[in-house]
Amino acid sequence: MKLGFRVSSSVQLGLVCTLLATAHARAQDPAPAPAPQAAEPVVNPPPAQDPSAPPPITPPVATPPVEAPPPEPPVTPPPPAPPVEEPAADDLGPLNLAVWARADLGLSTTSSSAPGNFPSGDSPDDVYSTGEFWLLSSAKVHKYVRLTANFASSYNNGSTGGGGITSSLSLLDGIIQLEPSEFFNVWIGRHLVPVDRSNFSGPFFMAPWYYPGFGFADGQVAAPREGPYGRNDGATVWGQFGGGLFKYYVGAFDLHDPSQSPLISGRVSLHLLNPEPGFYGSSTFFGKDLLGIGLGFQSKKDGSGGSAVTLPDGTVVPAPTPDDYTGFNVDVLFEKDLGAAGVLDLEGAFYTFNGDNERTESMWFALASYILPVDVAGGKLQPLLRVQQAMPQADGADTSTLIDAQVSYIVNSYATRFTAGFRTGSAGDAEVQALFLGAQVQK
Repeated sequence: MKLGFRVSSSVQLGLVCTLLATAHARAQDPAPAPAPQAAEPVVNPPPAQDPSAPPPITPPVATPPVEAPPPEPPVTPPPPAPPVEEPAADDLGPLNLAVWARADLGLSTTSSSAPGNFPSGDSPDDVYSTGEFWLLSSAKVHKYVRLTANFASSYNNGSTGGGGITSSLSLLDGIIQLEPSEFFNVWIGRHLVPVDRSNFSGPFFMAPWYYPGFGFADGQVAAPREGPYGRNDGATVWGQFGGGLFKYYVGAFDLHDPSQSPLISGRVSLHLLNPEPGFYGSSTFFGKDLLGIGLGFQSKKDGSGGSAVTLPDGTVVPAPTPDDYTGFNVDVLFEKDLGAAGVLDLEGAFYTFNGDNERTESMWFALASYILPVDVAGGKLQPLLRVQQAMPQADGADTSTLIDAQVSYIVNSYATRFTAGFRTGSAGDAEVQALFLGAQVQK
């Protein structure tokens, strides 16, 4: 049996008419209105909550994780310092060389034989000259060791025990200097005898032209035990504190002759206002605030002696019996830089010499000098006055007085200076007078 479904033609026609009518109606509708702009959202209040209901659970707000700071880089300790090596010989500094010279001319009217800088004479035409020429060298040979070798030649100078036109070069200083610290040092060899400021200064580093203690009219030599040029063979222990505010020295000398007792010589000094560092010293600084006070001592067993004397008639007077020698001294130096007003120097010293055979019992000197503030052709003028007196030990002997008056023209401190002066002295009937001109240079 065949089943089928068939739509009649009338029904088909009705469906088509219905579809056409619907399409025509849609084409006649107006265009839709544009969409309105978005409005602020309206927040409705939360609905009333039932008090009996449990509170709502608010979920926790997630916080961003906190990042840990990066770890500190590991601290690396600095590498250990390399070991200190002794410097090579080439790193110890150069060999220092210097040349110093002093020379003078004098016009003497000496009425008696006076050792020192006064040859005998009684006429104004007695002209004389003395001079000293030094060659100095030093070098550091180890971290704590220095070497000094100095040589000197002089003429007509009592420092060499003779002199003259045939004078030859001789050893002035020969020192091995062990210097581990400023507090303790040892010098071995020929060097200055530590006892007073004058010997540390020497003629090159003092304002007066002539060294004190020499040139008295009666021939006294009123100076501590020293040696040629103030040097002697021995050893000295010395040191300083506060960079030179306080210094000490003690030494043994006369070691060139083992048959005699050593000469013990020492000194302590205090330097106020400013320190005075180093082994040596000066008696003028041409402009420094300084107040220096020093004490010195010397001692030698059987050191006060003498030698046999032959009288004009041939009689020989035997040498006196030796006696122990001791000596003490004190010295003061005050220097004040007055700025635009100049430089003032005041210095004084007192000595005693103890022993049965000592000719001089005591001696003193005092001086004043002043550097004028006026510039004179690139230099300065320094007038000076010094008075010395030597008191002999013999009963009834006359005190010997010696006065120096001079003017120095200072061009370059110690290195270049010129001096003109007059000195006069007397001891009883003996007298000395002299005019002198001197020049000093250092290079």
